[in-house]
Amino acid sequence: MEIKTISASKMNSYDLCPYAFMLRYKLGLIQPDSNALRIGSLWHKGLYLFHSGQSEESVLEEIKSEIFVDKTNEELNLWGEIRPMLEFYFNNKYEKDNIALEEKFSVTLDDLPPIVGILDRRMEDEVLDYKTTSKDYIEADIIKNNQTMLYALIHFIRTGEIPLVSYYIVNKAKIKRKGYKPQIIQVKPTEEQLEAFKAKIYSFYDNVLNDRFEPKFGSQCYWCSFRKNCEYVKKKS
Repeated sequence: MEIKTISASKMNSYDLCPYAFMLRYKLGLIQPDSNALRIGSLWHKGLYLFHSGQSEESVLEEIKSEIFVDKTNEELNLWGEIRPMLEFYFNNKYEKDNIALEEKFSVTLDDLPPIVGILDRRMEDEVLDYKTTSKDYIEADIIKNNQTMLYALIHFIRTGEIPLVSYYIVNKAKIKRKGYKPQIIQVKPTEEQLEAFKAKIYSFYDNVLNDRFEPKFGSQCYWCSFRKNCEYVKKKS
């Protein structure tokens, strides 16, 4: 299978299950939108607007206008989830001078396809990503996420410096609790770790190029978007 670009999301998808990766990226099966994806998209947009200089009130109004079309119960519930998250951030903002917001990147590494992605925030010696969750993260979640190493590698290729990779994590189930604070987890990889990750990128590309798409069974099978299309899950059932 040929792929035109490499990204952290593609690598994460392959790590989770090569067969599901194949269904999505080779066969082109459409992954249904989920409420979590919609919330994440609105959350990121709201923070981008806020750090671009818009007032808290105008950010809320713009996000609200994007949600509401017919004022359905679904839209009301969505607004009921995203508004507290944005208001929470306004009171617990990550304050540091920005160099770039929602910065798209595309870099080449030897003979590989372009490596692409978007940095939520880039600062002088740090890159920051926002996460929403219903379960607290642990540092191991961050270290094993391809996004961490990819962001650090991209910054290193462009600047020659290894950045601090920071995650601002909001637990949607806890934001209304008195005294709740966001998780801030930070990792600074070593050059050795970045070299190991480069090797992982080459391995990922080689596996995809040679159609290595064996299924990987696990808890992810229960919530996989392609469960109904998976012959392996059907055999296991």
